[in-house]
Amino acid sequence: MRPGIGMIHTYTLGTGIEIFAFILTALASFLIYYKTRKIYSLTEHRGIKYFRKGFLYFGFSSIIMVFTFFLQPPFIDALIDRRIAFMTTSIFHLIGMSYLIASMHYKKISEYVIYLVNSVVIILSFYFLGPRIMGLFGLILLLTLGITSISKYHHTKKKKMFSQIYLIYISMFLFWIFLAFTQGITHLLKIGRFYGAIVTAIFFMYLAYLVMHELAPEKRSNKKNQEQ
Repeated sequence: MRPGIGMIHTYTLGTGIEIFAFILTALASFLIYYKTRKIYSLTEHRGIKYFRKGFLYFGFSSIIMVFTFFLQPPFIDALIDRRIAFMTTSIFHLIGMSYLIASMHYKKISEYVIYLVNSVVIILSFYFLGPRIMGLFGLILLLTLGITSISKYHHTKKKKMFSQIYLIYISMFLFWIFLAFTQGITHLLKIGRFYGAIVTAIFFMYLAYLVMHELAPEKRSNKKNQEQ
């Protein structure tokens, strides 16, 4: 049975909204990576390097989703394509989360450890032909991000830059928990995909705003001058 005009219109509109939302998420992630380049060049702090790379991988994850929409045949439930897209974006997302956690333990975690652990998880996931292992690993990373960032924040309140980074991590932790709970409800209303993409785009744009106004070197220097 060929899809009706109304179904085609809804599909096209919904897909357009999702693509636009993923583009916004990617731009916000790349903007965070770009705006923190001066901080890293001035300090060469490995924790900031990991922070930047985490958002770089989030940006790559969103870009892959955008390309996936264009590669799928129109009006066809391309299950294989969606599985490949899910696995690929999940891989980049997990690496991004791993970098954020590593940024809080940069003295103990090297980059090769990040790629080694994620490679093992990916191989196991493909070997057992299921996303459950990646999902469990993602949950572990999420809980680790939340617990570690809350603990670090309470111990570094006097260090303005790092306290702001930990606040960003705490916000991401709470946001992903909120998104996970609400996705189930919105899925029943058949707006889950649109809702998740739109809310994620808005949240990442907010994070980019925080980075631009709290972590940018020029903003920080202006605040110091005003305080003096």
